[in-house]
Amino acid sequence: MKFLIDTSFIVSATGSKIDVVTELRKFGKPEMYVLDLVIRELEKLSSGRGKKARDSRLSLAILGKVGVSVIKTRPGNTDRKIMTYALNRDMTVCTIDAKLKRTLLKRGAKVVIIRQGKYLVFAPPKKQLREG
Repeated sequence: MKFLIDTSFIVSATGSKIDVVTELRKFGKPEMYVLDLVIRELEKLSSGRGKKARDSRLSLAILGKVGVSVIKTRPGNTDRKIMTYALNRDMTVCTIDAKLKRTLLKRGAKVVIIRQGKYLVFAPPKKQLREG
């Protein structure tokens, strides 16, 4: 299964000490991808101080170590690029961004989220409104 990882997801998973690779194996053999825009966001976040900066540096190291494929894109809005890329290539998005998750689910995409700060699960699909 192909997974497209968002910045917020990897930083949160790292901060919660979740082994993303092991957790994604629950869903099948994971092929992990990130956009180059996500790498740039992580680099920017990692230049600061504090827990988020430390988690961002560790996230960059983990992504490099596990061999995540980096997808080159043109500059633009990262969330829109993730959405477009995932929908056009049948990829599952790993995110904790509520707005991105909601939009992806409305469009029928699969989304993996962090549950209870401990493990990964598929987000429940958007409920269809019943007529009548």
